[in-house]
Amino acid sequence: MLVIRRLSVKLAFLWSFYFFAAFTFGRNPDYTQPIIWGGISLLMIITLKLYLNKNPKIPAEAIILFALMAWSLTGFIVLDDLDLYLKNLRFLVQYLIVMIVFSFAIKTSGNVTWFCWALIGTSIYNVIFGILLPSEYSPNYALEVERTAGLFDNANGLGMITAYGVFGALALIGNPKRCGSIKRGFLISAIAISMIGVLASASRTGLLAATFFIAAWSLLCLDSKANSKVVIVTTALMGLIFYISSSWIIDETIMGQRLLALQGADDRSSHIERFELILNGIELATTYPFGIGLGQFVFHSRLGYVGHSDFAELVGATGFVGIFIYYLMYYVLWRRITKVLRFCNLSYVIYWCNIARTILLTIFVVGITSRPNYTFMDVWLLFGYVLGVGLWAESMIGVNGKIKKNNEHLSEDQ
Repeated sequence: MLVIRRLSVKLAFLWSFYFFAAFTFGRNPDYTQPIIWGGISLLMIITLKLYLNKNPKIPAEAIILFALMAWSLTGFIVLDDLDLYLKNLRFLVQYLIVMIVFSFAIKTSGNVTWFCWALIGTSIYNVIFGILLPSEYSPNYALEVERTAGLFDNANGLGMITAYGVFGALALIGNPKRCGSIKRGFLISAIAISMIGVLASASRTGLLAATFFIAAWSLLCLDSKANSKVVIVTTALMGLIFYISSSWIIDETIMGQRLLALQGADDRSSHIERFELILNGIELATTYPFGIGLGQFVFHSRLGYVGHSDFAELVGATGFVGIFIYYLMYYVLWRRITKVLRFCNLSYVIYWCNIARTILLTIFVVGITSRPNYTFMDVWLLFGYVLGVGLWAESMIGVNGKIKKNNEHLSEDQ
């Protein structure tokens, strides 16, 4: 029994290490299968064994997402590429299961900080070994004219994975548990290193994710006098760094050139094209009420592109019913966390609930504007973390905002 209890506490660490492994040395094709699929299978077996012993309830978000999966089967009605459809359907099912089981791990272990460290470590590893010291799997160097994808298949993947380093560092900087000067200095440095990755990727998606998270974190997470000092110092340091480097960024990096291109009235900017793709998706949903099938958008795209956003891809693939089900998951997840906040008077629970809401908002904005999030495992793990924080917070708080007696979910790290 003691072994089971100790293993329960370590679940968040094990899953966080899996995230780090999957998006660092797991990018090496020689290790991809054993790390990504072998590791996830073992973790899921362990987590389900521990969680099912606690007479769990199935969260509403899980039911909603499996309803989305079931509805997506209507894509059989209109298909251009059956193999691509089945591949996307298989990945969706796998990602949904991973999200739900990871949320169980966060709740069962009661530790909400390990995942933030994993985000930081993953970002720094990708900057060092994917950009600054590239291997045969990351042929492009940072700060050259060409965009670099680092260890990833495309530059937006690198931009997002390094933006996550900003997420993790800011979350830990504002943690109500005291953050010493050395630790805070490291976390601020991690933000700077992560931004190097975002800039080297020239990914506007990564830049949007990082900057939106910073803004939302400042508004949602920092409301105490102590935290106000943190945000002032952190924001001032980051502002100084960006001010000093702004001219170089605009003149010497592809990110700067891409941002300047948005101002060109004569150029067909990608943000205009992405808006057209959204309209294209709506037209498809009107023509095909049951959708055209997962992964089939590119065959119906007027521009010949994939949807480049959750909304465009899913409204076209699953119709208006499917897109409603998908965003219903966001609403239910947001409401779960907000309900906890109404009854809660514990600062650390409030803070981490707001971190979860900040992550959810950022994923939503990025998915609406520039990335088909539902096709990426990293995003489903973030969803799992957000749901796990919500479940953990509910287990911590009684209906009157009091800590439950004999609570097993309070980690020493909180």
